[in-house]
Amino acid sequence: MLSILMLFVAMILTPVTIVIFVVFIESSIRQDLVSQEAPQQVGQWSTSVSVALILVSALLLRLKYPIATENELQIEINETKEHLSQLEALLEKKQHERTAHDGETTTRNTTNIWYGMRRILKPD
Repeated sequence: MLSILMLFVAMILTPVTIVIFVVFIESSIRQDLVSQEAPQQVGQWSTSVSVALILVSALLLRLKYPIATENELQIEINETKEHLSQLEALLEKKQHERTAHDGETTTRNTTNIWYGMRRILKPD
């Protein structure tokens, strides 16, 4: 549960906080007519903050399984097994379709060879 909460904070609340912060700073700059700072100076940390937030998100995704509870891990394993069975069924279906297609091709090629040999042996 803790990991889900941390992911929620990293993926949802952090961008919302950044947007609110930017709106607040922009409104402060517009209201403060005597400000000595240019808008470029206020936004000088945006790149560093963006990189830091990406690194925090990556760290949280790395820690997703080590900090998960046993129940969360079991749920993830069950979902993965279900997904695996769906993929295996899809693979089996594709192999069956290919085998059926190869069988038709083989029959057609055999028939063509047979008629070709008949023409060679019995010219018109």
